[in-house]
Amino acid sequence: MRTLKSGLISILVLGLLAGSAVGAAAQDEPSVEATEVTGQVTFGQPIAMPDPVETPDGILVREGMAFEHTWDTSDPRLTGEGTYTVNVAGVPDCCAIQAEAFELSNDGGSWVGDGRSVSPESGRHGFVALSGRDGYEGLTAYAVTEAAADGSGWDITGMIFPSEMPEIPEPYVAE
Repeated sequence: MRTLKSGLISILVLGLLAGSAVGAAAQDEPSVEATEVTGQVTFGQPIAMPDPVETPDGILVREGMAFEHTWDTSDPRLTGEGTYTVNVAGVPDCCAIQAEAFELSNDGGSWVGDGRSVSPESGRHGFVALSGRDGYEGLTAYAVTEAAADGSGWDITGMIFPSEMPEIPEPYVAE
């Protein structure tokens, strides 16, 4: 009976030690919560600046404009340098719509994605969705972009999610 009791105590002690080791390891894992990000995007020299083409209905179209850009945000994962490529369709002296491609990288990894924006007279307003690559594989970032008041670039507010980009929900169907 004494041997059984000693063996049972040994098993319990090993179980408790193993459980505390697993608990300590779990505390060292990165957070699985979304992280809010704020910051600014600034632009460098143009890489490509093709001439605009006017359509028969007076819309100016410019495809393949590319710029160097830098993101400086509250989260180092979404801070870095990259390329911004944009196609624009607009009405002169009025407004424009843009389809955009983003590439961003830093020492920890990289991001690629796309965005859409509008530029009425009140300033630029857009939305960007990025997928993490390399060290950020499995992460998704979404950002709202607004023209900075001082004209220096864009102010951004967004989130980094600890998962792949979910499918876009179906829109509400009005009756």
